[in-house]
Amino acid sequence: RAGADDFLPMRLMDRVGAAVARAAGGRQRHRAVGHDARFKALVEHSWDGVTLLDTTGTITYASPAITRVLGYAPGEFVGRPGIEFVHPDDRGLASAAFGQAVAEPGRPVVCAYRYRRRDGSWCPVETVVTNLLGDPQVGALVLNSRDVSEVRAAEEARRSGEAELRTLVDVIPEVVWVADSDGAITYANT
Repeated sequence: RAGADDFLPMRLMDRVGAAVARAAGGRQRHRAVGHDARFKALVEHSWDGVTLLDTTGTITYASPAITRVLGYAPGEFVGRPGIEFVHPDDRGLASAAFGQAVAEPGRPVVCAYRYRRRDGSWCPVETVVTNLLGDPQVGALVLNSRDVSEVRAAEEARRSGEAELRTLVDVIPEVVWVADSDGAITYANT
């Protein structure tokens, strides 16, 4: 009644060791279940998409972030070849990265390619692939993918701004030059 996991009448004291072992095992199972639940919650609330592929490249799991990033429900991915969502021009690059990950278990391999969104548009992603096929608790290629659309847009805006500035400086009738800390000229207008 007080919440004991087990009890022993005094006449069965020789079973104390077994009862303690059962109780300890129950606590360890409870901790393992709590540990698994914690990691599941972390993956399912991650901002990055987490996808698992089997040895054939078939998607066996997709985290809920797939919906935010690509518009698909996670269930729409499962059972389909991951490569089918990769832009045709990027499939060679993606296949090479996956091949490298398969050849080097446990070593993260980074690659960037375009992935098809549910609306048909292409999303630039950066993916880290780790081969955990040999890990009995995972048994998959683990892909952590991040939408890099905003990063790419910022890089393009920076390049565009630099080009505009260079054009403006080139039409100024005065000499404009830039030197590094050693005095070497690194830029001069026309």
